Amino acid sequence: MKIIILNQQKNKFWLKKLVNIIKKNDPKNKIIHLEKIREIDIIKNNCELLISFHNGQIIKPKIINLLKGYCINFHNSLLPKNRGWAPILWTAYNNNQFATTIHKISDGLDTGDICAQKIIKKSLKKYSLEDVYHLLEKESLILFKKIFYKIKREIITKKKVIKYKKQSIKGISYNNKSDTKTLMNKLPLGYNTKINEINLLGLKNQLKK
Repeated sequence: MKIIILNQQKNKFWLKKLVNIIKKNDPKNKIIHLEKIREIDIIKNNCELLISFHNGQIIKPKIINLLKGYCINFHNSLLPKNRGWAPILWTAYNNNQFATTIHKISDGLDTGDICAQKIIKKSLKKYSLEDVYHLLEKESLILFKKIFYKIKREIITKKKVIKYKKQSIKGISYNNKSDTKTLMNKLPLGYNTKINEINLLGLKNQLKK
């Protein structure tokens, strides 16, 4: 199978873990790494699956159609909550449950059907944002490992294997780049800030309203 992975991270640690899962599934799987995608990339490489992994590019409907809908995205929130930018930061600020989600890419931002989702039930209040990021990366790859063979089977057999779940229309929230920068500027320790400190910041903001 030919797979395109869209990734724009400087640190490739978790990307390498993702690649290892794909290769262990079948060493013949061909992986193409790109930072941006165009229709010609799909046609030229005859790819069958697109994986958006820490990718900031919005995928056009033409690309989704070329891949017959087999475009998936990793998003570290309990979708439909905290769509958009910095989902871990906003999950902490809004005092929501931490979770990771793998979903199909649609023509909306983080709106596609859910392939798999894992809620973190233990308290993470004493963790830093950085700690939570690594925890959710690990959990997201565990999810991916469980569903990857099912996705492959769907592509090969053209029969639905995964029980996709439509996102709820309740509890939708979206966070943009500008608000994220404003919030980050309030955290002197940046991603070393503890979750309980961010919880408190969000609570104080709610009390002001």
